[in-house]
Amino acid sequence: CQRLSALYTYMYSNLVKASSTREIALLDEVLTLLRYDRETWELCMDELSRENRASSRLAALPAVPAPHAGAGARSRLSVQG
Repeated sequence: CQRLSALYTYMYSNLVKASSTREIALLDEVLTLLRYDRETWELCMDELSRENRASSRLAALPAVPAPHAGAGARSRLSVQG
């Protein structure tokens, strides 16, 4: 998070400097960084989409029969430890 913040601060500083000095090279550098950043986000979104599709294909868990406690006996399920 700190690295990303530093990157955006650097790009912002370059944009401010480019605005005052009219240096096209500074704008080109920021555009290059932003294109790379965009590509990274696109790859992340593609991977997330693949993972979601794969998990949606999982079969439902099979039903597990309740344990037999003997004829006519009641079984209780407790969440208390």
